[in-house]
Amino acid sequence: MANIPDYSGIVYRDMLFYPKKGNLFIYGFDTDYVGNSVLFGICDINKAMACFIDISRAKFYLFRGREKMKIYMIYPPQENSFWGFESAIEWQGYKANGMPLGLITVAAIAENEGHEVKVTDARFQEIDYDTDAEIIGLSFYTMQKEAAFEIASRFRKMGKYVVLGGPHVSGSPEECEKYADTLILGEGEYSLKQFLKDYENKEAKKNYTTEKVNMSDSPIPAYHLLDMKSYRMAGINYTRGCPFDCEFCDIKEEWFNGRVPRLKEVNQILKELDILKKYGKKNIFMHDDNFIAIPERTKELLRAIIKWQEENNYKFDFSGEASINIAKDDELLDLFRKANFKLLFIGIETPNVESLKASNKLHNIQRNLLGDIVKIQKNGITLTAGLITGFDNDKKDIFEKMYNFIQKTGILFTSLGPLIVLPKTKLSRRMKEEGRLLDKQICHPALRSKINQGLGVNFIPKNMDGKELVEGTNWVLKKIYSHKGFTERYWQYIKNLGSDYNTTSHSNSDITNTTLKKKIKFTLTMFFASPRQSYYNLKLLVRILLFKPKLVFPFIVDLAMHKHIYDYYKELIGDPDKVGKCPIKLNDDEKCSIAVSKLSKIVEEMPNPAEPIDKNINMLCDMLEDIGKCITKENIIKLKDGCVSRLKKIKSLNLGESIKEKQLLKDDLNKFLTVVKYCN
Repeated sequence: MANIPDYSGIVYRDMLFYPKKGNLFIYGFDTDYVGNSVLFGICDINKAMACFIDISRAKFYLFRGREKMKIYMIYPPQENSFWGFESAIEWQGYKANGMPLGLITVAAIAENEGHEVKVTDARFQEIDYDTDAEIIGLSFYTMQKEAAFEIASRFRKMGKYVVLGGPHVSGSPEECEKYADTLILGEGEYSLKQFLKDYENKEAKKNYTTEKVNMSDSPIPAYHLLDMKSYRMAGINYTRGCPFDCEFCDIKEEWFNGRVPRLKEVNQILKELDILKKYGKKNIFMHDDNFIAIPERTKELLRAIIKWQEENNYKFDFSGEASINIAKDDELLDLFRKANFKLLFIGIETPNVESLKASNKLHNIQRNLLGDIVKIQKNGITLTAGLITGFDNDKKDIFEKMYNFIQKTGILFTSLGPLIVLPKTKLSRRMKEEGRLLDKQICHPALRSKINQGLGVNFIPKNMDGKELVEGTNWVLKKIYSHKGFTERYWQYIKNLGSDYNTTSHSNSDITNTTLKKKIKFTLTMFFASPRQSYYNLKLLVRILLFKPKLVFPFIVDLAMHKHIYDYYKELIGDPDKVGKCPIKLNDDEKCSIAVSKLSKIVEEMPNPAEPIDKNINMLCDMLEDIGKCITKENIIKLKDGCVSRLKKIKSLNLGESIKEKQLLKDDLNKFLTVVKYCN
């Protein structure tokens, strides 16, 4: 009790205290979770008024006429998942890949209101059903909903007041309301604060929604409520909202985060870095809808992060989510590299330009996708991607096209899946109008219990049936995650990297949590678990040792990630190494129809005869051959053969000699297409 500061005459929110005169009885000091000194005291005991003052931040909290409530917040368990990397992080000594950032953000709100909060991450911790907390809160994603509903029902039977929130609740409140006393819809900072006041006054409502949160009002997450050493990656949220308007996405909907980006101030982020440094964390995932939503503000933050890391002599490995247009800004890319961003998730969606147009993913068609991907990789940033099959413009050849595209990109891990119609989106409204929404999802029989993992179809596709869409997508997944497919893609990834690639792309913290014995045992399983695995992994290891020896350690960590995904899909859809030829293909009539459509467009846009068409000759020949496969009439076949012969002739002529031939070619092609369309 020695050295107690004199706070006589200091005003906090218009309340005046005179400790020396006895109006404020000081009984002790403690520190809050940020490490700031906190002065505790009791004043006017007869009126049951309790207060504490946070000295360093000059905040005064007053709680009148009641005891603080006990609140128990739970992040539900989930099944083995793609992005969970459960088996890989277990080897590295962690219990979860990422932390429940949303839950500990609202937990901080409750604590700031003076309540006692406990958090359980049920992915690896036991739920305390004997808790004396009066309010039970759960936040969850769709894949966790069954577990969440079961937990909520059990607590309600025990007489507890249950509050549900999170992405699934906000998207499907009608499904969730029967399991809860109150739903928090949308962002939780303002809503939870209002609910707690209403609950104390016995006026709690069934649903709470509020205006968009000013990010300056979002508190420092209550990291101290988690077992921080159990998480491979810490989390920070810098921005909410995405300026783009993709038809299938729910993030930009007003009930979610909206299209107007909102950002925290730079100093808020630096304070969170200070805390995570104290916990010894090395990996940070930026939980943002689009980290570069406002590029100039992103640059401001990156410069501050670079400076913070230099001043603290402490480097984090950052990862996050961004859009492909990051590639058009060289300064931004350079700042990402200098700030130590090692990995970005980008929504590539599809190599089919027509599908990108139709889904309003316009910022992807304004770019050379493959070129941009390589450019980002050359800046030392590893990419993961979201890819989708089953758009209305996707034909049955999308599966082989998708596989070939993925292999060329060198993107190691992608969450490929059939298009899912999310509730309350532009896509869901259109599908409903067209009568194409399904009550039950179509999926592989083995996925019945895991339908929320994104491998089912909940709508009627246009150019194939639902079973074909699922079967074709599963073929691509097996193909890219077979040992042959993965190691071939890994070498492409290495070739895409720049020569100044920072070899610490996987933080040292990735394996410092585990024992040497585990490291050795798991490393051996990467190379000797099966003959096929040994052949492909050892073959690639030798190439890396010869040409890129500094990448050996990152390679082993990536093999651990691949093993997790390989085992995951082996359980769900069958052994990736036993994949055969694509089972879903265009028949000759379908190829003919597509070729006629494309050829008609090309002929319509065919350049002036004086311009060269060399680069299109082989493609035109292929189209004519595809059309020829479904033609039986001899006169049409002769027209087709004549066009092919003229194309080959043009290829052998110089520009001046070919002008007349190209005009004749255009006439021949128009005549050929007219006859084909008439016959069909």
